[in-house]
Amino acid sequence: MSKQPHVLVIPYPAQGHVAPLLKLATKIAEHGIKVTFVNTEFIEAKVMASIPEKAEGWSLIKFVSISDGIERDDDRKDFDKTRNTMLRVMPGNLKDLIEKINQSSDCEQITCVIADISVRWALEVAQNLGVSRAAFIPYGPENLALSFHVTKMIEDGILDSNGKRCNDNCYQLSNKASCFSTKIDCVELWHKKLGQLNFKDLVKLSRKEVVKGLPKLDFLKGKVEQNCLVKKVLRIRSNHGKEFENSHFDNFCDM
Repeated sequence: MSKQPHVLVIPYPAQGHVAPLLKLATKIAEHGIKVTFVNTEFIEAKVMASIPEKAEGWSLIKFVSISDGIERDDDRKDFDKTRNTMLRVMPGNLKDLIEKINQSSDCEQITCVIADISVRWALEVAQNLGVSRAAFIPYGPENLALSFHVTKMIEDGILDSNGKRCNDNCYQLSNKASCFSTKIDCVELWHKKLGQLNFKDLVKLSRKEVVKGLPKLDFLKGKVEQNCLVKKVLRIRSNHGKEFENSHFDNFCDM
């Protein structure tokens, strides 16, 4: 009898990262694959509190948690301190968890680790333990492409060493980039096609001819649809830790 695959999934501890990976984990579990979903203890409590009693697919997933090393009274809004603490503590905790699972039973052994690209240290832990691994990217391809150019943008003086813009300018990453074609020179249409890009920057792209295929646009002819804006905020913006305690998170997972 062949051993059942066992996938361990670990997201970066933030709503925009947990929700997509949770949805992926559910789809994997629906195919009969054992899934263990790893959160930090802080996020785990919020996820558990938000799960409806009859959440479809979530009952197929085993939820476990590990410490992120951040004390209850610490300021979680201090990004640098939080990140450094996680990098110091979480790799060892994840390693201990995987070893504990693998030693419990031959049928329980982790066969693959799927980790958010923002916790790439988890991929290194899996590699060191001889476990197959895969990176998951929760954001769009345009952001991924941008991340590949960060080093060059620092070298060219576009960004400083802290990742902040040196000048308030508009830049073209590649002269081969083209937008999807359209026969309608409509600001609102291009606003949607370019991922809800704000109109000020959209018109700047048009005037500077940064993107091939982007027509000349008239700023005064376009306006943001309120419904579009509201949906964008509800699905993407964080609510300072309370996003798991309201219906917006559940609605997002049902999409």
